[in-house]
Amino acid sequence: MTDRTESTEVLQVSGSVLPRKQRIFLKLQERVKELTALHRASRLFQKSPGKLKATLSRLVRILPAAWQYPTITSARILYGSYSCATENFKVTPWLQSAEFATRNGKKGSIEITYLEERPMEKEGPFLQEERALINSLAHMLQSHIEQRIYQVLLRKNNMSLEKKVVERTTQLTRLNEKLLKEVKRRERVESRLKAFRKKLRKLLAETTRLEEQHRRAIAANLHDTIGQALATMKMKLLSLHGEAIFYGLEQEIDEIRKLLEITIKTTRSLTSEISSPIIYELELSASIPWLIDKFSEKHQMPVSFASTGDLSGISEQTRWTLFRGCRELLNNVVKHAKASKISVAFFRDREKLFLTVEDNGAGFSVSDWKRKVLRENSFGLFNVREQILELGGSLDIESELGKGTRIIVTLPFQETGKKE
Repeated sequence: MTDRTESTEVLQVSGSVLPRKQRIFLKLQERVKELTALHRASRLFQKSPGKLKATLSRLVRILPAAWQYPTITSARILYGSYSCATENFKVTPWLQSAEFATRNGKKGSIEITYLEERPMEKEGPFLQEERALINSLAHMLQSHIEQRIYQVLLRKNNMSLEKKVVERTTQLTRLNEKLLKEVKRRERVESRLKAFRKKLRKLLAETTRLEEQHRRAIAANLHDTIGQALATMKMKLLSLHGEAIFYGLEQEIDEIRKLLEITIKTTRSLTSEISSPIIYELELSASIPWLIDKFSEKHQMPVSFASTGDLSGISEQTRWTLFRGCRELLNNVVKHAKASKISVAFFRDREKLFLTVEDNGAGFSVSDWKRKVLRENSFGLFNVREQILELGGSLDIESELGKGTRIIVTLPFQETGKKE
């Protein structure tokens, strides 16, 4: 290839006119040299993972062979602080260059010089195809350098991302460990709280049972002692009524009799309020209507009642819990609901008992009630609910402001004589 090029130079310098075929052959040779340079540069860029200066040094050695007069051609590549040139590089008047700039702001150029004067072509002594070649090489070199820059940035970003991932993973691991500890702690607290609630229900149930026993004892004592004594006094007073006429004491005896009757009535009422024997003597099918009649008479409020199913044979504790619960729910309507009517329903299926108390009153927010029930010392309904839960039942409240309230009590059915 060198011999042919040198002969070409000699022929062109001497001004000899070459045959057409030989001129075409020489042009083809020039294109082959240019394509070879582009191919070698492309392979160099693809297989050059090393330092940039080494790549520039190898590239600059490829360049002279691609120009028309390789034996008198020198080359230099400039980029930023880098400068790589062939050993024979020299700045001469016969210079061809292509500049480029990368996106990081650095500038570079490829410079080709002839060390001797040669005939004029399209661009001084340089061919038009050589201008296209140097521009292509400059563009390829720019792309290669920018790819390196992107790779460096990508590595840095990857390292930064990996570092952040490691840091974040460490943070999440620590947070997860703390969360697991907190979950376990809360589970322990919840377990203790459940145990405490269970004990509290048992204590409340036992306290209520003892309270009812004391109430029954007090009521029985009132009935058996004071009540009987008052009844006896009334009978003896009536026996003296005839003799009192002779002594002019008829009016005083009547006044004492009336006072005794009031006292007896009050004692009976007090006995019933302390512990009504109705709870223990009658089934719920009779005791609940009795309770509703007394309530309606006392508060002058209409209360409807409906029942279905067999309500006999229910255990005493269940009867007492439902009776007291119904009484508490009715009292709550009077205290808080501002209702004009109440409906009570009581029914039973094979396994459960249901008590429903519904009113058309003001209603309330159930969530607010749950928050306020302890804070405001509102223990009535809370106490009833805890007793129901202790027996394995439930108390469900349906209410909205301005739309009344519906409370459903559900208890498992247990027959008389079975252990609670």
